[in-house]
Formats: sequence, C-alpha cells, structure tokens
Amino acid sequence: MARFVPLVEVRVDASEIDRLARGVGELAAASRDKATVRAINHVGNKGFTAVRRATARQAGLKVGDAGKAMRKELASTSAPIYRIIGRGAHLPAFKFGGRQTRRGASAAPWKKRRVFPGTFVARMGTGHVGIFRRTGSKRLPVRELWGPSIPVEMIRDDAKTTFERLVDSELLPRLGHELAREVDRIKAKYGL
Repeated sequence: MARFVPLVEVRVDASEIDRLARGVGELAAASRDKATVRAINHVGNKGFTAVRRATARQAGLKVGDAGKAMRKELASTSAPIYRIIGRGAHLPAFKFGGRQTRRGASAAPWKKRRVFPGTFVARMGTGHVGIFRRTGSKRLPVRELWGPSIPVEMIRDDAKTTFERLVDSELLPRLGHELAREVDRIKAKYGL
C-alpha cells in the first residue's frame, strides 16, 4: 500500500515582513536621532554655562551680567544644531567698576584696572552713568568710553577654547550613553 503524504503548503506574504522591517528601521533611526539630539543638548547646556563663565571672566563682568546678553537655541531632530547667541553692543566702560579719581576716571574692562587720563564720570539726563572724554577744545562735544562686547568676547580666547575643549571631551561619551539608554528603552518596550 502506498503511503499518502499530505502536502503542506505555507505561504508567506513578504510585504508584511518588509513593512515590519521598514517600521523597525524607522524606529531605530528615530531613536538614534532622538539620542543624538539629547546628547547635543546635554553637552551644549554644559557648554553654555562654561562659555558664560569664561566670557564674564575674560571681559571682567559678573556672570549674571554676561548671561543677560547670551541665549541658547536647543537642537531638535529637524535641526540638530545647538546655538549660543550673544547680543548687544559694546558695554559702557563705567560698567566695569568705573569711578572718578584725581587723574581721571578709572575702570577695569578686560579685568585690567586703568586710569583714563583726562576723562570724567557723569550722569546723563536719562540716568545713564558713563565715563566721558572731551573731544573738542570746549566743554562739548564729549565721547563715551566703551568696554568689551559680549558677542565678540564669547568667540575669542578662553571662552572659545573652553567650549571647544568641552565638546571634544564630552560629546562622544554622552552620545554613547544616550544611545545605550535608547537601546535599553526599546528592549524594555518590546520585551527583548
């Protein structure tokens, strides 16, 4: 007697597998992008604090005064760029501990106290106090003395190198940390 072997037919719809694979790929890319943005923002925020401090120290200001002229724009998945933006013009020299002496006004812009001969401290009608120098042979006109500018100071010398050093040393380890965190999250979500 001949044995009858039942024929089993299995059909697989490859389009479903492809769709699942695309979905997993998109999830992986989205997770990678989110982890990258989190790493950039974490290191960027640390850099923002370091740049504020270095700029203030370099210019001879209080950190809070330097911080008022700076703001940050966080990175996003659509624009993975962290920006530190400085605004404002040169600050009045009087802002740097200006005071009147017999030889002229004294101030410490760029952390160096100097006496500016032939200058004087005056309060304008608007309430603004500044250090002025006469530019004509008579009482008027006068010209105000200015100190550093936050946008200029934050991209030179110590402030610039502080940020670059921080990014070089901390961005890649932080990116590794964020990617590992994202992998752990996906494993927990899908029970892997």
